[in-house]
Amino acid sequence: MLKDNLSAYGSNVYTVIEDEERAIYQIKDRTGDGMMICYAVFPGAYLSYNNFHMHSCDSKFKTAVDMFCIDHCREGRIEQDMGNGPISINCRWRKSKPSRPL
Repeated sequence: MLKDNLSAYGSNVYTVIEDEERAIYQIKDRTGDGMMICYAVFPGAYLSYNNFHMHSCDSKFKTAVDMFCIDHCREGRIEQDMGNGPISINCRWRKSKPSRPL
């Protein structure tokens, strides 16, 4: 199902199971481990449920195409350097204090 994409995740990602319905991957590094359950919704669109128990994730993920990802954390937080550009993603339904580090 998603086997062609596995090499993009890096050498610290292992296939647990892969069939026509889903692919389950495990990631491990020095700070912990995580599980990714990936579903092909339709050609070109994937849904991935990620359950990570890590301080940080030393991901080797690379892609050859433009990609849009939406991440949500039930606990903790996720941060990623997105480079320069005018983008802001936030929760407008709760009071927050945005920061703009330089």
